[in-house]
Amino acid sequence: MKTLSKVTTKFQTSIPKEVRERLAIHAGDYITFEIRGNSATLKKVEKIDKNLLKLMQKNMQEWNSKEDDKQFSYLENLIRKS
Repeated sequence: MKTLSKVTTKFQTSIPKEVRERLAIHAGDYITFEIRGNSATLKKVEKIDKNLLKLMQKNMQEWNSKEDDKQFSYLENLIRKS
């Protein structure tokens, strides 16, 4: 299945309905992107774990706003509770 989605000026995009339904993605769910060459694969995160947090810390160094810090703290708290 191939679908098309446009990137906004804020580098945001919507996940097409067909993809959301197929992966059972709902509001509040987390997704990851795996980059290989010039392609990226989107995956639904079933359970947030410590390995994911380490991966995010390593690969998301561009997070530097107060809102980004708030969201990252939220993820850390989710992991501690699981």
